[in-house]
Amino acid sequence: MKLFFTGLGLWAGMVWGFAQPVFNRAKADSLFDGLDRHHKAMGSVTVRENGVVVYDRSIGFRSAENGDTLPNDAQTRFRVGSVSKMFTSVMVFRQIEAGKLTLETKLSEFYPELPQAADIEISNLLTHSSGLHSFTDEKSYGKWATAPQTREQMLKRIKKLKPDFKPGSRYAYSNVNFVLLGYILEKVTGQPYAELLRTEIAEPAGLKNTYYGGKINPAAHEAFSYSFDGTRWVKSTETDMSIPHGAGAVVSTPEDLALFMTALFSERLLSKTSLDQMTKITLNYGHGIFKMPFHAKTAYGHTGAIDGFRAQAVYFPDEKVAVGFCADGFGYSINEIMTGVLSSCFDMPYTCPDFRVVTLTDAQLVLWEGVFSSPGFPLKITLKKQDGKLTAQATGQRAFALETVGEKEFRFIEAGIKIKSASAPGEKVKEFEFTQGGQKRMFTREK
Repeated sequence: MKLFFTGLGLWAGMVWGFAQPVFNRAKADSLFDGLDRHHKAMGSVTVRENGVVVYDRSIGFRSAENGDTLPNDAQTRFRVGSVSKMFTSVMVFRQIEAGKLTLETKLSEFYPELPQAADIEISNLLTHSSGLHSFTDEKSYGKWATAPQTREQMLKRIKKLKPDFKPGSRYAYSNVNFVLLGYILEKVTGQPYAELLRTEIAEPAGLKNTYYGGKINPAAHEAFSYSFDGTRWVKSTETDMSIPHGAGAVVSTPEDLALFMTALFSERLLSKTSLDQMTKITLNYGHGIFKMPFHAKTAYGHTGAIDGFRAQAVYFPDEKVAVGFCADGFGYSINEIMTGVLSSCFDMPYTCPDFRVVTLTDAQLVLWEGVFSSPGFPLKITLKKQDGKLTAQATGQRAFALETVGEKEFRFIEAGIKIKSASAPGEKVKEFEFTQGGQKRMFTREK
C-alpha cells in the first residue's frame, strides 16, 4: 500500500567520525521500552559485532488468538518481505559462478512471451532496470493477494502488464523482477526455490530459522502481523506465499538475518568478485542490495514489507557490524528505529522519541478541517475530523490518522511527518508547515 509521503533518504545525517563501536544497551533499551509501552512496534532486533551477538531484544507478541497471547522472543520467525531479494540475488550469483547463468543471459531464454524479454538481461532484473511493471502497484492486487496462485496465473498477469520503460534506461523498483528470478533459478537448477534456499544459503551460513514461508503457524513459532487501531493490535491480512516467491517469500529471524549478512560479507557464500558485482551501485541500486549511508559510515542491505510485517538487514563492512530487525506490528518509522539502534551501536548522540500524545476536543479538531495546497506540490491534502482524530488524505490516496502532539501540532510517526500551525488558539487554521526528513513546505487553505 502506498503513501503519498516518501522518505527523503535512508539514515541521512551529518558527517562525523567515530571509533570502533561499543554498544550502548541502556540507550537501545530505552527506545524499545518506549516503542513497546506506546504500541509503536512489536518485533525483535539482533546486533552482531565481529561475529558476536552484542544485543538482542524482543517486544510485543507473535500471536494473540483465542485469548492465548504468545510473546515475541529471539526464536520468533517473521516474514521478511523484500529482504528476500538479497537471498535470491546470492542464489543467482552462485549459479553464475557455477556457469549456469550470466549477467547477460536474456529473459527470452526462459520466458520469451513476456514484454521486452529479448532485451531484458539477468542484470536488468537484479538491478530493477528491466522496465517490467510491478503487479503489486496495480489497484486490483489486494483482491487476489490472499489466494493461492499458480505459476501460470502469475506469468499470465505479468504478461498483461505494460512495461514502464526501455530496459536499462532507468531504475524502477518492481517485485516482478525477483519473482521471475526465482522462477529462473528453479528452471536452471531443477530444484524448488525452497530447497535452493536451504542448500545454497541456510546450510552454508548456519541459518536455523530461515526458509520459504507458507501458511502462518504460531505453533511453529511463526508470527502473525498486526496493525494498531488506536486501542488494540488487529491482525492483518495474510498474503499467500505462492505470490511473492523470490521477491518476498522468505521467513527468518533477526539473528539469522544478521548471521546471513555476516556470512555474505565474509565471502562464505560468494566469491569476492561476485560480492563486488552484487554491491556495485547502478541507478541507485546494486544487484539485489541497497547501499545505505549512516553519517560517515556505509552499510549494505535491504528493507522489507509484506502485510503488517517490516524487516531490515544491514551490514557495515568496515566496522564488521550486522543488524537484523523484524517487526510484526508497526506504527513508527523503520529508519527512526534503525537510527536509534545504530546510534547505540556506534555511540552517537541520540535522543529517544517522546511518544506521548494529547487529546483534543471535536471543536479544536474542526478548526483544522479543509483542503490545503502548496506551490509546486502536485497533490492537495485534505484534513478531516474522524472518530475523535484528525485524518490526512492526499489526492487519490488513502486517508490515515494523525497523532496529536498539541493543539496546533500533529505527526505521522511512521513516515516521519510533522504538521504544525502558527494560528492562535480557537482560530481556524489558514496554513500549516509540513516537515519530513528535515525539509519543510507550507500548505495554505483552499477551502
